[in-house]
Amino acid sequence: FLPHMVGHGEEGHVVNTSSVAGITPGGSAYSVSKHGVLTLTEGLHQNLERIGSKIGASVLCPGAVQTQIMNADRNRPDEYGGAGERSEGEAAAFNAFLASGIDPANVADQVLQSIVEERCYVLPIPTGTISCANAWRTCSPEPCPRRGYPGRRRANAERRPQPPVDCPHNRHTTRRTLRGPTMRDFSGKTAVVTGAASGMGYAFAERFAAEGMNVVLADIETDALNAAVVRLEQQERNVIGVEVNTMQRETLEDVRNQAIDRFGKIHVLCNNAGVTSRRDGGLGSGVGAVPVWEVPDSTWDWVMGVNFWGVLYGLQVFVPSMLEHGETGHIVNTASVAGLIPGASAYSVSKHGVLTLTEGLWHHLRAADSNISASVLCPGFVNTQINEAERNRPSEFGQSIEANEAQRMASQVFLGGGMDPSDVADLVWQAMVDDHLYILPHDGWRDVIRGRIESVLEGQQPVEVDFQKMMERRAGGANV
Repeated sequence: FLPHMVGHGEEGHVVNTSSVAGITPGGSAYSVSKHGVLTLTEGLHQNLERIGSKIGASVLCPGAVQTQIMNADRNRPDEYGGAGERSEGEAAAFNAFLASGIDPANVADQVLQSIVEERCYVLPIPTGTISCANAWRTCSPEPCPRRGYPGRRRANAERRPQPPVDCPHNRHTTRRTLRGPTMRDFSGKTAVVTGAASGMGYAFAERFAAEGMNVVLADIETDALNAAVVRLEQQERNVIGVEVNTMQRETLEDVRNQAIDRFGKIHVLCNNAGVTSRRDGGLGSGVGAVPVWEVPDSTWDWVMGVNFWGVLYGLQVFVPSMLEHGETGHIVNTASVAGLIPGASAYSVSKHGVLTLTEGLWHHLRAADSNISASVLCPGFVNTQINEAERNRPSEFGQSIEANEAQRMASQVFLGGGMDPSDVADLVWQAMVDDHLYILPHDGWRDVIRGRIESVLEGQQPVEVDFQKMMERRAGGANV
């Protein structure tokens, strides 16, 4: 629809329905999808402003609403398993939960108002009420209009948020009370690392091997993988290399089988393989040459296939065997700082998905009373070759694109001056020892991340990243 709407040049608006599940932790397909819709809309909003369009964009993030969404299985196609059935008690609980929710007409009124006031974030609440049931919205500011429309600007000082809600249900449980098992003894244990032929993956493999671990390096680049294995063998490390395409579950099953055949048990899994595309909407904030509505399906299929489905397949393939042997273990999923800020790219959506998937995994492992914990790695710029990932783009997902001179220079500035992968590996190892869920190696992004969450809660516009200023901060000593 957007090419048509942009083409006619008149005023318009796009509303994408996410959910409060899109701004809270969750490990379900529903939660992952709603996180993706949220960041996609944030980036869309910025894309539309950047081209001077008269079209606005909002993302709707409701909590409980009086609908039949819990009965959506009635429309589930047979090729996806057909309609499922809930137990009588489960159905009654879901129905009671939704019956206590907001009337859809109330939501519609607030959506219409957000269009008029050009707000990006719509977090519906019962009219005139901020209750414990809506504690995810901690303030109710006056609406902030889109900057892209002339004559409707409002200074930050004029935004008057109400005091935060304070009730027992609005106070998060601390990590300390939920702390689970931690790995202390690494020697003789086995780690599997995907994307291990270079960059952060190789640094992880090298760090684990230095701790006396058996390491299985898995990568799609055969020559680079073999070279990485040889380098570690020359250091007298106990390693093997296995070729893998993380988009294909059966190749991950082969990695698992070879690891078990050689070393017996798997204790650490690093789902690290990742790609970016030059046909995408840009890293992180949606800044890039391709508006989100012009990113080709082949890019979505490839980037999501490696970055998100590769992680999910890794969990499905390896976690059962890790649970079965019952020993202490750890899973590290590589997301990105792009998973914590707005973005209108397949890369950004994939990393938001990995983040919330890992949050849910962390809870699921504890609910299962397992000896395994989980972390999600969200780095900023690291000195890797990820911007050259097009070299591994399969032909069925379109022809790879060579970088032009401007892109090469940008990569050198942003990534070439980034953190050394070995430093990231040290932080990952320490996070496993200390059982930290979130690993943010680059402190220079924390205010941007915090600003994004505040913008959502306060109904402001999506935070934008000024990369020039980020480089100036790096020059001043900040880790970005």
